[in-house]
Amino acid sequence: MVRENSDQAIEIIVSPSEIEALQSLLQDQISDPFVLLAQPDLNEGQVYIRLGSHEREINLKEMVQRIRSSTHNIFEQEQANG
Repeated sequence: MVRENSDQAIEIIVSPSEIEALQSLLQDQISDPFVLLAQPDLNEGQVYIRLGSHEREINLKEMVQRIRSSTHNIFEQEQANG
């Protein structure tokens, strides 16, 4: 995506309820070409990365749940084996 659209802004789009927290968190770490935007129809945990006509969704809640589940499974296997 970046190679094809290197001259355009990279938009990070989140729900309105999360915009302030992300702005505070990223204020010193995000700069051009990144732009942080709120989109009213997004739920908490949904993030879209948009670059030109390309867009990718990142569902943070789902990602965190999968990481928790994987971690839990690893510890269960270790306890069963050890």
